[in-house]
Amino acid sequence: MSQIPLTKIIRSFRPLNLAMMAFFMVFYRWFYLIPKFGEFNLLFTDIDFLIFVLAIVLGAGSGFMINDVYDIEIDSKNHSKNKLVGISKSKLWWIYGIMNLICGTVTLSLVLKYNIDKYILIYPISTFLLWYYSYTLKRQFLLGNLTISLLIAGLVIFIFPYIELEHIKTVQNTHTIHLLFLTSLAFLLNLSREIIKDIEDRKGDAEFGCKTLPIVLGVNRTKQVVVFILGTTAFTFLFFLGWLNIQFEKTFIFYSLFLILISALICLVKFAKTNAHFHKASTLLKMVMLFGIISVILWI
Repeated sequence: MSQIPLTKIIRSFRPLNLAMMAFFMVFYRWFYLIPKFGEFNLLFTDIDFLIFVLAIVLGAGSGFMINDVYDIEIDSKNHSKNKLVGISKSKLWWIYGIMNLICGTVTLSLVLKYNIDKYILIYPISTFLLWYYSYTLKRQFLLGNLTISLLIAGLVIFIFPYIELEHIKTVQNTHTIHLLFLTSLAFLLNLSREIIKDIEDRKGDAEFGCKTLPIVLGVNRTKQVVVFILGTTAFTFLFFLGWLNIQFEKTFIFYSLFLILISALICLVKFAKTNAHFHKASTLLKMVMLFGIISVILWI
């Protein structure tokens, strides 16, 4: 192959998103699992764990890249800066295939090494769903939003950390509930962000026959949906804190700040008028996700 602009390829991998994914998995292991259970009671060695994380993150990055491949024409209508404009699609498909072959081989070898055969199909199924999302699901009413939000939250925040927990025979239900707590927050916040992104991209999506929420329901009703989801996030947050019997005296300021951020998001979305407003809401959502994950891990 001739020269490929690596900078554009790397940017299409969404480095910030991948960094957040990797950060959660590493942070959860070193600041929650190891203090709770001890390093030698966990399934993976540190090196194998980091290899596993790298494979999952790069696999997700290749999914982001192929999403940009399918979005080149739509992004031109939305005046979005698609990183892959001007690069041969055949080259991009080669890169996509090679990346998934490498990552799939790594995850398969680790699954076999640690005798966790029941997880053997997770990577190929996840890769297929990421591709199918890019190919068609994201253009469907709500289905694409639900799929990508559940896939990211379930895979990164529940399934892979749970593999480490499953290895511990005496694990308490509290720790599974803890993971469900984090997964629920991540799913709801990701879902809100995906819908907000659809509002930003509604012009180009409409020209290409997409049936996203803002196109079908209109912007105002879609904003109401996002406000409802964010309100549900706040309720879910309080519900799990009560279920896990968290002592609010120790964490009042930390959790109050999280709820204040959610309230600010609700106001920002409710009164948003322009794409710039929605972009600010999307950026703030990333910050809330990062803050929420750290707060829950550190204080439970």
